[in-house]
Amino acid sequence: MKNDLSNKKNNDAFESDNRPFIKGVVDCFENEQAVIQTDDKQKIIWPRENLPADIKEGMGIKLFLSTDAMEARGREEIVKDLLNQILKKST
Repeated sequence: MKNDLSNKKNNDAFESDNRPFIKGVVDCFENEQAVIQTDDKQKIIWPRENLPADIKEGMGIKLFLSTDAMEARGREEIVKDLLNQILKKST
């Protein structure tokens, strides 16, 4: 069985994002919920309001996975980059 979690690079807008992800297709909308079918035929029910506004049935999507620790490291990197930019401008 194919594993949906992947760190492989691909040729789309998320190429530089190395977080694990689940690929799927928006199968349909039921009320205010999107039914997302993954590559291995699992179904995920997701609130439509938490999807991009232009999402349509049949569109491919990626759901990125991260832990609180991963998010904290990402924020720390952003803060360090901003601080370095500020310090470079003041010298």
